[in-house]
Amino acid sequence: MCRLPKIFLCPFSPGQGQDLACHLNFAFFYAKIKDITYIMKLSKLQKYILLACFEKKYSKLDRKVLLHFYNSYKKKHSRDIMVNSITNSIERLINKGLIVGFGEITKEKIFIEKVRLTRLGREIAKKLLGEQKKLPFKMGKKS
Repeated sequence: MCRLPKIFLCPFSPGQGQDLACHLNFAFFYAKIKDITYIMKLSKLQKYILLACFEKKYSKLDRKVLLHFYNSYKKKHSRDIMVNSITNSIERLINKGLIVGFGEITKEKIFIEKVRLTRLGREIAKKLLGEQKKLPFKMGKKS
């Protein structure tokens, strides 16, 4: 039996052998939206996905748009590497509950075509907009 307070909707049904530590991690994850960015570590690509979805407001974002993330890099990666990293980032954001994916599900794979932010994702994207961006300065030797 889950012993979380009623404000938390525990996704684990009783009897599946989930331990209390798993429930406490879930409760800690949803404890405060204000401090959620300190709990979750997001990569640059994941932050880019959240901000790109936030710009679209409530409409769905096509995943082909996310390939523009790699335009800022001097070294060009192969298309397969870019698509695989975007897919992994999207799946991890879906698992964290920040975005919703739309596409087709087969027996072997999930094909995600479009993504949309959840309410929690919108809150984190607002928090990311307020953060200081890191500038690409190169520290060189003083002559």
